[in-house]
Amino acid sequence: MDQEAVMELKLIMPIDRDARGVSRVSFDGEPFEERRGPRGDVASLSCRVLGLDPDGLTRAVPPATTDPAASTAVYDLWEHLNEDTRGHLVRVGRLARDLARHMGLTAEEQAESGLAGLLHDIGKLGIPHEIVAKAAPLNLSETRLMRSHPETGARSLGAVLGPEVLDAIRHHHERMDGRGYPDGVLAGKLPMVCRLVAVADAYDAITSDRPYRIGRSPQEACRELGSAAGLQLDPELVEELIDLERRRLGARAA
Repeated sequence: MDQEAVMELKLIMPIDRDARGVSRVSFDGEPFEERRGPRGDVASLSCRVLGLDPDGLTRAVPPATTDPAASTAVYDLWEHLNEDTRGHLVRVGRLARDLARHMGLTAEEQAESGLAGLLHDIGKLGIPHEIVAKAAPLNLSETRLMRSHPETGARSLGAVLGPEVLDAIRHHHERMDGRGYPDGVLAGKLPMVCRLVAVADAYDAITSDRPYRIGRSPQEACRELGSAAGLQLDPELVEELIDLERRRLGARAA
């Protein structure tokens, strides 16, 4: 058992421990049942929140290498997240899942994309809230701390997730021009799931309210993604996401 990984997950758990019972929660129009009390693991969390087929999770959450105690610690961590954090993770996880499905990727790749999106910002939970929620520009030391979250998240989840999901969590802020973090690698050389989660995360960041600005409309977000294609984001994946959102907007208007 990887006690160090379990302890790190417990150390970054935010304090919000009073909620009980069962409620219906929706952050993006797709509700799920939010249970408090009975303990689960990452696989059950993925099925409950993302609606993933358990048979497609064997690569994302490998049974042979997953530490049960660490997996339960991740589930407990999720159960104690505040609503804003959980909302962002749910939306990115579902958008990554839907984008993978829209592109015709395999069930395994859909599960990896969705789960990576659902857990991509776990590393931020060890950063003081006043830094994460700061409206003014971050200073150098705050920026360095914020930029440590992908690596922290991947390291903390190493005993739970498969390598493709861990790679996506670590590299979701890498850029096509190599000017991202934490490793400054060319995103075009990274696996598909890494680049896909980066696009889903960027879209939700643009459309969500932030301490320093109000979220933009889906149409504005698509235009902004288009301007970031090639330098920051994978242009082919940006085109796929824009096509997905146009289809969704058209379906809502019909």
